[in-house]
Amino acid sequence: MIAAGIATALANPLTIPFILAMTYEIGIAITGQPTGGMGGHDILHMLKNLEFSHLWGPVLKPVLIGSVPAAAIAALVFYIASFYAARLFQSRRKTRLSARTVPSPVAADGKPS
Repeated sequence: MIAAGIATALANPLTIPFILAMTYEIGIAITGQPTGGMGGHDILHMLKNLEFSHLWGPVLKPVLIGSVPAAAIAALVFYIASFYAARLFQSRRKTRLSARTVPSPVAADGKPS
């Protein structure tokens, strides 16, 4: 449930354009491909006409390539954060359970003090 909540908070209609732009720019930098002067209008035209062969080289390929390092960095960050969160949760749970199992002191007459 927590992972789904985090994913929903990070990947929503407000953040997806920024994520796509970031992965596109990373992909362009990795491939060394010139942007070709394509604007948003050109990309929208290709999407509306579903010209996959024309869309693959200038748009989809850089996004796919750029998503790999972005995903690797995000995975590393969230792995470290979730690892320490799980350790903290387990230590607090262990402390809470050990506090329950401590017997209460009993007086010599058998009644709790």
